[in-house]
Amino acid sequence: MADDKILPIRFNKFLGLNTIDNPVRLVVGKESVKLTQATNVDVNNDMSLSSRYGFRLVLSGKGKSIGPHGLHILNENLCQLVHYNDGSVISNILLPNVGNNPMSYADAFDSIYFTNNQVIGWVSNGIVYNIPFPTYESSGLPITYKLPVPFGNILEYAFGRLWIAKDNYIIHSDSGTGINRYDARNGIGITLGSNITLLKAVDTGLFVSDSSGVHYFNGRNPLKLDRKHLSDYPALPGQHWTQRNLTITFKGNTHTFSTAILFPTTQGLCVGGDNGAFHNLTEFEILMPSATSAASLWRRLNGIDQYICTMITSN
Repeated sequence: MADDKILPIRFNKFLGLNTIDNPVRLVVGKESVKLTQATNVDVNNDMSLSSRYGFRLVLSGKGKSIGPHGLHILNENLCQLVHYNDGSVISNILLPNVGNNPMSYADAFDSIYFTNNQVIGWVSNGIVYNIPFPTYESSGLPITYKLPVPFGNILEYAFGRLWIAKDNYIIHSDSGTGINRYDARNGIGITLGSNITLLKAVDTGLFVSDSSGVHYFNGRNPLKLDRKHLSDYPALPGQHWTQRNLTITFKGNTHTFSTAILFPTTQGLCVGGDNGAFHNLTEFEILMPSATSAASLWRRLNGIDQYICTMITSN
């Protein structure tokens, strides 16, 4: 009979999840391995494991769209978290009745712009401002061909201007201090075949997605962008995150990005970088059905940068 003894094997380092390769093929004595299961643990910077921290409820209600500086939607109000020294947290209403659509945010000029295809404006020092109608400062008369930037589904600030994805097209604002207006003659620069689900910038261009897949538009001038098709599967709508000087190890190789965006797609978690660099981080290591929706956030905990993403799959 075969020997029924169970031999303990010690692994010092862990490289994340792998649910595709056969676990019995792990090499005994190998220093670094992938996990087939990992529940309530974090992989530290030295590749060791530690127990994940628990959580406590600080606010109740229907919350969504967590953004920079504690901005969020709670019970269809745009709110901001306020932390007190005793550890308590309150949600301060900045703008009521903004609807139930997910909110998109963008940092610009020490302010946070926001839109959810129902409202658009910006927050500065806890005060909400509406987009004004563009006028000549001296006469107060309207500026010919200039219109206030409209609300949309996704908002981005890059290359000195706002970019607003609305349905299947992207409006770009004037640059500099004119970001609250756009030119009616040429302010729509990118048009795709279906609703846009991703609009995020790196230093060299824009990553954009619709139902046909993920695309990269190289360049900073909205009227001179070169398009490159990257994937046949689309990005999922939601919060997509930018990180500078990011180093990621996957498929046995280490990749360093001066600017990177992390975003979920129907086929897994992807990273995009300058000049259209694009990698699916999970397709070769995590077996999952096609995803239909996702939510994500970026946090720094005990010196460890963590991108947290949950996906709902079709099964």
